[in-house]
Amino acid sequence: MSLIRMKDSRINVAIISAGLVFLSYGLYADNFAALLLSTSSFLLATLIKYEYGRSIGVAATAALLSVTAAELVAPWFGPAARPTARFDRSSDYGKKRYLRPTDVGRLPSRGVHSSRKLSPEGTEIYSIKYSIGDDGFRITSPQTHSNFRINFFGCSFTIGEGLNDNETLPHFVNASLPGASVKNFGFHGWGAHNALAILQSHRDTRGTINFLLTSPWHVPRSACKPSWTQGSPRFALASNGRVELAGKCWEKGLLSLMERALKHSKLYKMWRYAQENKQNDSDFELYFAIVRQIAEVSRSRQQKFIIGLLKAREDSFGGTHYSNESFRQRLEKIADEVIDLTLADTIEKLDKKFRIHELDPHPTAAANDKRAQILVNVFEKYSPGTRLPVGQ
Repeated sequence: MSLIRMKDSRINVAIISAGLVFLSYGLYADNFAALLLSTSSFLLATLIKYEYGRSIGVAATAALLSVTAAELVAPWFGPAARPTARFDRSSDYGKKRYLRPTDVGRLPSRGVHSSRKLSPEGTEIYSIKYSIGDDGFRITSPQTHSNFRINFFGCSFTIGEGLNDNETLPHFVNASLPGASVKNFGFHGWGAHNALAILQSHRDTRGTINFLLTSPWHVPRSACKPSWTQGSPRFALASNGRVELAGKCWEKGLLSLMERALKHSKLYKMWRYAQENKQNDSDFELYFAIVRQIAEVSRSRQQKFIIGLLKAREDSFGGTHYSNESFRQRLEKIADEVIDLTLADTIEKLDKKFRIHELDPHPTAAANDKRAQILVNVFEKYSPGTRLPVGQ
């Protein structure tokens, strides 16, 4: 009997050691399958040592191993099978520690922050820096003070993800309109709901033009479906057709704790991808109501509201009666002008030179420069033709 116990003890030590190895690797590499294996190992070691509840434990271990097997197979199927770029953890954006909560969504602190993106093989896709002002928004240089001001709202395409300060869309517009003052209110992962929150806040949004760079893929963001919208303002559609502030996306609680625990799971990512891209007509109605209120706020301040539209893939409208054309038609009934900035008949036909990388669809400096030239021709129509001295 003592020999059997000694043998069981050695087996337990080996299993626990394996569990510690899996745990260490899982934490280091953010590998969810390894974390599941470590949990299975510790549970198996417990079953060997204690007989009580062994039948339930065996079933639990088998279930964990089944999920682990599915987790290992998942990368070969669906969206999780596609190669994706990753942020270098040594860069500020890779750490994401510089983000802080605000009333309009999470924003970075003042300063110059690095961002470096790598391919799955580890080759560099880009390495750039973001210059952030006191208000948490990216600085557009040269900074001028003019009574012809243009406020830019939007997402990563507006802030200029993967590009240096002098390669963003607001920068090129500013450089081509020397008599204008340009403010970049865009940020990664944002949408129309963030723009409305900014306009409703205490922030200085005076100006001649409020410009929103948007796309049909902003619709699920306004509905708080993507997990990265956590902390952004959440709007709800009221019975009168207007939207009202109803808290924040992904409010802190059990759901957000589970999200943090599962965010490295391939199976969970596949499920989240399906949920985030599962749109319905009510999501579109909420989005259009938000955009409509942006237009109302702008006109109440005698500002022009102009939309820059980026087309989406036609298959991204599944489950709704919308298309790129009908989406544009709805926006044209709201904004003063809607400008197609796709730079191609369809997004699938967009020249590769206008994308940072095959694994990163964000626009290049060349794309922003070309889009800026289109916008300048529109913005010039609203220029008052006067300029205030710098500092006023």
